[in-house]
Order: sequence, then C-alpha cells, then structure tokens
Amino acid sequence: MNEIRDIPILSISKAFFSLARVVGFAKKLTMRREGLMSNPAKQCTKCKKIKELSEFGFAKGTKDGFNFWCRACIKDSNAAYRLINPDKAKASHAAWVKANRGKKNAWNMEYKAAKLQAAPKWLTKTQLFEIESFYVEAAKLTKETGIPHEVDHITPLQGKNVSGLHVPWNLQILTKSENSSKGNRLIASSVINKKAIKNE
Repeated sequence: MNEIRDIPILSISKAFFSLARVVGFAKKLTMRREGLMSNPAKQCTKCKKIKELSEFGFAKGTKDGFNFWCRACIKDSNAAYRLINPDKAKASHAAWVKANRGKKNAWNMEYKAAKLQAAPKWLTKTQLFEIESFYVEAAKLTKETGIPHEVDHITPLQGKNVSGLHVPWNLQILTKSENSSKGNRLIASSVINKKAIKNE
C-alpha cells in the first residue's frame, strides 16, 4: 500500500505563484522592448535634452513609467548631495541597497562579468536595461514568494567546455535550489523558462 504524504499547500501555492511571475515577466519584457521601439525618446525635465528612453530609470508614479530626470542628471545631483552631506548620503545609500537588492545584484554581476571578460562592450543600453530587469524581477520573486530566486547564466560564464556571455538571451530566473542543482554546467533551458516562452 502506497504511503500518502501530506504536501504543504502553502509551498505549492508559492511555487505556482513563482512560475506565474516568471511567465508574466517574460511577457512584460517583450512589452518593454516594443515600447522602447515605438516611443524610444523622451525629454529630461532637468537638462531639457531629448534622450533615448533607456537613459531614464523606472518610476511607478509617472504616466509613462519612467523618471522625469535622465540617469545622468540624477547621477550628478546625487554626487553633489554626497559632497555636502556625506553621513546622510552613506545612510541613504545603505537604505537604497536594502530596497533595491535586484539592481545592486545586477551591478555586482556586471562587474564580475567584466573581470571575466564576459561582458560585451557592444551591448546596447536597452540590452543592459534588460539584464538589470532580470535581477530586479528575481529579487521581487524572492520577497513576494519567500522562495529565494537567482539569475542564472544558461551557458555558464566559466564553463568546462564552453563559456557564455553576460547578455540578456543567456539569462534565466531559477529558484536558488534549482540553480544550485544546475551548478556550473550547460543544461537545456529550465522548465520554468520553457513554459514562459511557450506562453509568450
């Protein structure tokens, strides 16, 4: 007689929610690409220059979903603030990292990939933005499901026989346990990504 084991309903629901978010992310990324193609430029309200949309960060409260100021203007403004208020700036940075773990992870990985000479210089700003989006989404999944998620390189950056690049089409979101099981090996795209692609 087969033993019937109790399966935690909460764990199952979290797993399904995680899968749904990854599928939704694939669709969202496609929409962003289409949006950048249909309306690729915007005027910065600070410097008054018209720049590519990829030059602006995300902002939930705006009509188009992007900041009013371009990244360069925000960077200059933050640099000036740090010079005048070093202690406040340090505390503010720590709070920002805690609230934006995904972006921080993306920047850390970009630095690591560059040292491995796996970060192509020919990537467009839109493609760099897409890379960052993977890490932001993985952090959101971790926070909302309680299941640790990570961004994996489908073809490892330091593979045994072949090495991949740090590019959008070589990234996938996996749970931490799935990523640990995969290790530094080249394996066919995960079940999650197959379902995401199928549902696009």
